[in-house]
Amino acid sequence: MQQLIINITNESKGRSLINFLKQLDFVKIEKVSKEKQLLEFESEINESISDLKEEKVSSWKNKKLTLKNA
Repeated sequence: MQQLIINITNESKGRSLINFLKQLDFVKIEKVSKEKQLLEFESEINESISDLKEEKVSSWKNKKLTLKNA
């Protein structure tokens, strides 16, 4: 599954695009509220601050990170 974020600057044209996309069987449209996004972001920040306070983090100096496709 691929997820894209499209920022539409014209509200009327945006509605037309959404109505078109709703007709496609391989596209799922999910509206995410700004409030939900802010709550998730706030939660992540609080978790990071908690980790810092509990000294669960370390410096990146002289360390390597390898990411592999899952």
